[in-house]
Amino acid sequence: IHDGSPGVPPAPCGIHELDLVATLLTRTMGKLREREEDLAITLQSIGDAVMAVDPQERVTRMNPVAEQLTGWTLAEAAGKPLAEVLDIRHPKTLQPLPGSARRVLREGHAVSQTQPVSLRSRDGTPRQILDSAAPIRGPGGGVKGGVIIFRDVTQEQEAREARLEAEQRLSALCNNLSTGMVYQVLADRLTGERRFLYVSEGVERLHGLSPADVLADSGKIYGQIHEDDRARLAEHERRNLAGFARFSEEVRMCLPSGDVRWSLLSAMPRRVSDHEVVWDGIEVDITDRRRAEEEREKLQHQLAQAQKMESVGRLAGGVAHDFNNMLGVILGFTEMALESVPPGE
Repeated sequence: IHDGSPGVPPAPCGIHELDLVATLLTRTMGKLREREEDLAITLQSIGDAVMAVDPQERVTRMNPVAEQLTGWTLAEAAGKPLAEVLDIRHPKTLQPLPGSARRVLREGHAVSQTQPVSLRSRDGTPRQILDSAAPIRGPGGGVKGGVIIFRDVTQEQEAREARLEAEQRLSALCNNLSTGMVYQVLADRLTGERRFLYVSEGVERLHGLSPADVLADSGKIYGQIHEDDRARLAEHERRNLAGFARFSEEVRMCLPSGDVRWSLLSAMPRRVSDHEVVWDGIEVDITDRRRAEEEREKLQHQLAQAQKMESVGRLAGGVAHDFNNMLGVILGFTEMALESVPPGE
């Protein structure tokens, strides 16, 4: 056994020393195997896909999830360039993208993607994934490789896109209401505080306010309700909220321009917590309808007056006819009486 001193020949190795060296090597190899087995078990049990690369971006490790998503087995992928196994592309243009591992190996720090990218598996199947990567450092702190973790978010992304599409369709329908608007109001039953969660663009046509103004201050709309209608509206809302029934009420709105118009408020409450309720509702401008109703009532009143006058006329005509009949008899008898009177009497 040589201690490394210059000019000193190595001492002969005895049986005892050989046994000691063999024992140390056996223990070291055993610990290495245990660490290797622990690492393999850890990789196998991770729910996300995990891959490791060396400083040249060659694949060194893969867990079963990574094999499933890429379509490569570890035996097939070991030693191959990462870009060949992990084929990452732009989700829209499908152009190849540099992987996160390259940036990690170049910059030496962890990176994480916030937007999904497209992974094309070995058989051409496209998937949406989110990935992150971190450097593997040696004892001296140098970068000895990188580890890439990614997960399949295809279903989540499809659900998100479907939800966005549905929201866009609903928003388009709400914004196309020419005489109305759609709204959501969060009401606190303890404090009485109200806050708009959503208003469609129709609020500008109905109230002369932008959606941003209303979302920032709900009082700008509630302050437009005619003061003579507020108590009736509050009482009606309270009764419907007690049974979580549909609410519908007609109120007057005093606009910033000074005009007064009629609105039909229709909403359905739903409980979101012990003391909070969301009203999903729609407001429709019914000013023209109310004016038409008022005009119709006015015409009906005029018609009723005319009918009364006609009835009075008919009554007067009947009375006059009766008087004429009576006067005819009187005049007839008077003429007969005059004929029997001597001249000059």
